[in-house]
Amino acid sequence: MREQAVRRLLLGVAVAGAVAGLLVAKGDVTMLSPAAIWTAATLPVIVVLLLSIVRDLLAGRVGVDAIALISMVAALMLGQPL
Repeated sequence: MREQAVRRLLLGVAVAGAVAGLLVAKGDVTMLSPAAIWTAATLPVIVVLLLSIVRDLLAGRVGVDAIALISMVAALMLGQPL
């Protein structure tokens, strides 16, 4: 898959996860946790972002993606997945 297609797919996963979590939070669904949905939508983004950062570092490039990675991981660790 091309990088642009992967980024679009991840954006779709993130948006779908955010919307699904909000719908579950607003609804009366007890079987699903909004936090679990948001975490599940965030994890693929974290994995691809980590791979992208490693690839960039190996190529001698440094970007601000590390800040996004740190903030997403910290949010999950603090129980704030959204």
